[in-house]
Amino acid sequence: PYLMVYVNGPLGQQEIKITPALNIYPNPANNGHLTVELDSEISAKAEIVNLNGQAVASYILNSKVNTLNISELSTGVYLLKVDQNGLTSTQKFMVK
Repeated sequence: PYLMVYVNGPLGQQEIKITPALNIYPNPANNGHLTVELDSEISAKAEIVNLNGQAVASYILNSKVNTLNISELSTGVYLLKVDQNGLTSTQKFMVK
């Protein structure tokens, strides 16, 4: 459920886990909804943060495709942080 990268370094080959795959649309969002696609059906926590670092909404994601109601968000740029299985992925999106 996440991207694996192998790096050859001075101590040999190391395995690095990269954040889980995350796809959000539409971006910019203009209909009061944001769809979040995860790469697995493992439950995840999602949080929307404004650019001042304040959490403005939180959700529990229970499937691969989730629709978030963002109709109460003002026009602007936000970050969606998704924590799934101990790994966090963040994407920027805009609300029109």
